[in-house]
Amino acid sequence: MSEQALTPDASRALGRERRDQERAIQRSLLQDGGVLEEILGLMLDASREEVDPELVFTNFAETPECRTDVLDRFRAGDLADAVLDGIVFPRFLNAYERLRTRAEADTEATACLALVEPLLAERERIIGDLSKGNAGLVRTMAASLEDVRCGTSIAALEVAGMRGLSKASGRFEPERGYKFTTYAAWWVAKYVGHELGMSHDEVMHRWSGGQLP
Repeated sequence: MSEQALTPDASRALGRERRDQERAIQRSLLQDGGVLEEILGLMLDASREEVDPELVFTNFAETPECRTDVLDRFRAGDLADAVLDGIVFPRFLNAYERLRTRAEADTEATACLALVEPLLAERERIIGDLSKGNAGLVRTMAASLEDVRCGTSIAALEVAGMRGLSKASGRFEPERGYKFTTYAAWWVAKYVGHELGMSHDEVMHRWSGGQLP
């Protein structure tokens, strides 16, 4: 864990880059008819039966003219942010996993995977860079627990902490205005605490001394 530390601004920039990548992944996944039907079903909070896409927009536009305009944009791939933000990104990852299972027998699914997988790889690279650039948070938190490790190695705590840091890197929302380390500390403490059988609050108290990063 000797990577160069990222500044708060650089961390936010990576967070925004990851969010942009996720939006591209969402748009690409929706090129597949099966994924589109699944996401529309989620937006309607309906069953997995066939869904009329036009019905989706009754909650987004008040007039038939507006709904037609939004539907045209949807079909053209020019998706309003409000529509994409209606479904959390992990739902799209679940849809991707199901897409993979039918790709061998479905040419549309195969074509969609060819679009999505390079984008997913780039997202993972960004998450890795954000995690590596903030690994100092994990080191300091693990070191602060020296007297309560009870035989658990510092290395084991750092491995657990890096899992939490990776989770934070994949969920950080820079537009909310707080620093990445402020957000990530909660996740790191959760994973380190689980390794030690301690609560998140106990870990945070020992590490921060009452002061968040």
